[in-house]
Amino acid sequence: GQIAYEYGRLHALASDIFAKSGRKQEAAGAYEAFLASPYSADDRTRIHIVPYLLKSEKYDEALAISLRRVDQLRADTDTIGEDMAAALRYLIEAYQKTGQFSDALYYAQLGLSLHKAIRQKDRENTALELATLYQVQEKEELLLMREATIKRRSFLLLLSSLIALLAIAAVALVVRSIKRTEEKNRVMVSRIKELQSCKQKLDALEKQMPALAAFYPSDVSSGGDASKNGFAELFALADQKIKEQKLYLKSDLTRDELALSLGIKKSDFSRAVNECAGFSFTDYINNLRLEEALRLLEKSDNLCIEAIAEDSGFGSARSFYRQFKSKYSMSPAEYRKWVK
Repeated sequence: GQIAYEYGRLHALASDIFAKSGRKQEAAGAYEAFLASPYSADDRTRIHIVPYLLKSEKYDEALAISLRRVDQLRADTDTIGEDMAAALRYLIEAYQKTGQFSDALYYAQLGLSLHKAIRQKDRENTALELATLYQVQEKEELLLMREATIKRRSFLLLLSSLIALLAIAAVALVVRSIKRTEEKNRVMVSRIKELQSCKQKLDALEKQMPALAAFYPSDVSSGGDASKNGFAELFALADQKIKEQKLYLKSDLTRDELALSLGIKKSDFSRAVNECAGFSFTDYINNLRLEEALRLLEKSDNLCIEAIAEDSGFGSARSFYRQFKSKYSMSPAEYRKWVK
């Protein structure tokens, strides 16, 4: 019953704790107890044993359970949340440990996209809460105004007091709004820093991947047709060259020019970017430019916004400001203020 179910959950937790502390025999015992519980028969709860499987180097089992959980979440259309994020982390670690770096990279990219989606969902929820709060406030203020209009001749003193109270409330709301904006900016800067850290780890992982020729004898940069399975490797090669040579810093850079310089078919390059990066070539290049702009804003106090826009590859300060504001929900100047 429910008691056995709860014991199964505790056994999964215990197996991970014992494995962390090096108590292998006790960890294995807790694992066997978990397998005997009804908790292990449910795909939604079986995922909790994966941390132990990873520490015990049972990577095939960890992969199978994690993949089933990802498929289940997709079937339930529950793809934006901590459950999916945890399953993706397990897949990345298992693929790394087994040397399947292209699969690890694929799920790492999904993880980054998921992180962005979760952040967007949080912003939307916050906006909805604020909108509801403002609607309630507007209705209350309208009611107060109507009552004041009806009673103003006989209650002049009360009306004056009410106006004073409303003025105080308005000031308080302005102060509160400023504080909320400041707190939002602090949180956003912290999230941006976390995302930068994730990107750095991902870039380090890409550099550790074996040469593509070891997996695909044919040269993906020769201009020939890329197979479906080769788009991840093609994108990884192109991405590495673009970042190492900082080709994105050219404000007039075009997709055709970049594909030609890399020796890649335009159609293959576009498809590789769309499938592997998860967005268009323009957005891909702009994201790299925005990352460069973040570094400049953090390190170069003496550079004006126009100079940073030019040094990060944007054609104009206006375009840079629009892209930065759209992605990070704050202006470059606000980011520079809070990142310090």
